[in-house]
Order: sequence, then structure tokens, then C-alpha cells
Amino acid sequence: MREKGMVIKQEQGMVLIQLIRHEACQNCGACSMGAQDQEMIITAENHCQAKVGDWVYLDLEQSNFFKAVGIMYGLPLISLLLGLLLGYGLATWIGQTTLKEPLALLFALMMMAITFLWIRSKESKWSKQKFRPIAVEIVKKVEEA
Repeated sequence: MREKGMVIKQEQGMVLIQLIRHEACQNCGACSMGAQDQEMIITAENHCQAKVGDWVYLDLEQSNFFKAVGIMYGLPLISLLLGLLLGYGLATWIGQTTLKEPLALLFALMMMAITFLWIRSKESKWSKQKFRPIAVEIVKKVEEA
């Protein structure tokens, strides 16, 4: 995936980049719940020696992108479904037929919350590794317009 953004801050081999959402990104809504024409600010590795004010191309390996999507959406969904099954099974096992749905819902929400907390606890480790975008090339002046 390749995006273009402007460097707004530079420090220790990293750059802070301001991106403007493109149409495909705006329609996704994953970052801002569907907000239109909103700017994003992200941190990226500076592999092209960009300076403040430079426009750069950002890359994130597609395989890493899909891994990140799987972690952020797939794991919580799987934990939600497992929680439903676990709660439903537990209610059946203890013989509480009237509590099947409430117990299933409770377990599903608990499992999903635990998963989100676990993902959040690993965020700093993952952001320092392979899921961080890379500023790979400074945009030539002709391409900026």
C-alpha cells in the first residue's frame, strides 16, 4: 500500500507525517468512523532522509497490512464467537436454560474486551516492529501538484 504525505516533524530516524485521506480510505471508516476529508498524523521510519516540509511516499508491506487487519478485527471477532459458545455451553451444562442467551452475551463481551485489552497491551511492541509504515521516497516537485 502506498500513500503520500507531508513530513511535519523529524526525530531520531522517525518522521511524523500528515496524510489526507483518499476516497477509498474515507469510505473504509476504520480510523475515524467514516469522517470525510480528515487528516491523519502517523509515525513512520525515515528511510529516505526526508526533512520537515518534504512530501514523501509511505509504504506498508501488504502482508503486514493484512496481519494488522487480522489482529485488529479477526481476533476480537473470534473471541466474541468463542465467548458466545462458551457462555451458551456453560448455561446448558449447569442446567440454566433461561440464562443461555444472557450468559452467552456476557461471556462474548468479556472475551472480546479481554482480547482488546491484550491487543492494546501489545500495541507498543508491535508499533516498534513490522507494522510501522516506512517513508521510502521523497516526492519530486512535479508530482506534488
